[in-house]
Amino acid sequence: MFWRKKQVVATTTESAGGTAVSKKAEPQPPKAKKKLSLKNVIVEEIAKLGVGQSVSRVLHPTYGGGVAIVTLNTDYPKKGHKYIISIEKMVDNKPTGQRTKFMESDKPKELADWIIGRAAEAFPAEHKLDKVDW
Repeated sequence: MFWRKKQVVATTTESAGGTAVSKKAEPQPPKAKKKLSLKNVIVEEIAKLGVGQSVSRVLHPTYGGGVAIVTLNTDYPKKGHKYIISIEKMVDNKPTGQRTKFMESDKPKELADWIIGRAAEAFPAEHKLDKVDW
């Protein structure tokens, strides 16, 4: 009812015995890719994390105005959850370098929900975050 049916095109072919009518379905043009929501973009970034990589978002000032940093837990198979969110304070719009472990989870979607719920924005590329080992 709401889906799009394939367009049927009738073609005629002539042979020794007469003409025959055959119907073929016309191929559909490829659909444009859907634009991903911010939540799906963050979920994909978290899921693609490798060792030593992080996903960073600046929290809204109402929620402290720090930087939320998602990293892989290096002790994951033995201890804890796969991903860690840590919070780093900012002074004069620059990170201080002191992180506080805030939350752990195995699900990137859960972490993305938390980040979006805090009205987080992308972290500026000109600032570097130091690597922290727990």
